[in-house]
Amino acid sequence: MKNKKLIVFIAGCLLLIGCQHNIRTGQAAEDVRALYANYPEFFPQYVEQALGVAAEDTAYLIDALPLFVHDTLYGFDKTNSTVQTTFADIRGIQTELNHAFTRIHYLYPELYIPKIYTFVSGFNASVLFLDEGDMAIGLDMYLGSDYPAAICLQLSRSLLPRAG
Repeated sequence: MKNKKLIVFIAGCLLLIGCQHNIRTGQAAEDVRALYANYPEFFPQYVEQALGVAAEDTAYLIDALPLFVHDTLYGFDKTNSTVQTTFADIRGIQTELNHAFTRIHYLYPELYIPKIYTFVSGFNASVLFLDEGDMAIGLDMYLGSDYPAAICLQLSRSLLPRAG
C-alpha cells in the first residue's frame, strides 16, 4: 500500500505540460502577456535560456517572437505541427518517467520530484533546468537526426537520436 501511495504521489507531482499558445501577427503584445500569465514558472526561463533574451525585455519579445514563431527558413510552424503529431500521446513517456522517479524517490526520499514541461525550442534547447528544480524538454530536439530542419541546421547526429 505504501508503494501505491508513492506512485500516486509521483504521478501527481510529475507533469508533462505542453505549453500550447499561438503567437498571432498583429496581436503579439497580448499573446506575450498571456504566455507570461499562463506559464509563469516556465516562460520567463524559456525566453532567457532558449531564446537568449532578457525575460524583462517584453518590447523586444513583442517584435521578435512572431518572427521566430512564423519563421519559414527552418519551418517553426511545421516543426511545431510535427511535434504535436509525433508526441500526441506521451503516456508511455510519462509512465517511464514515473517509474524512474519512483526508483529515485525510493533511494532518495528527500529528493524533490520535478514538474516536467514540454516545449518546441526552434532547435535552440534540448533541456532547460528551471527554478525550483523543475525541467523542460524541447521535443523538437527529439524528432531525429533525419528530420529536415535538423539536417538543414546541420545538428550533430550525436545530439539527436535516429528517426524510426
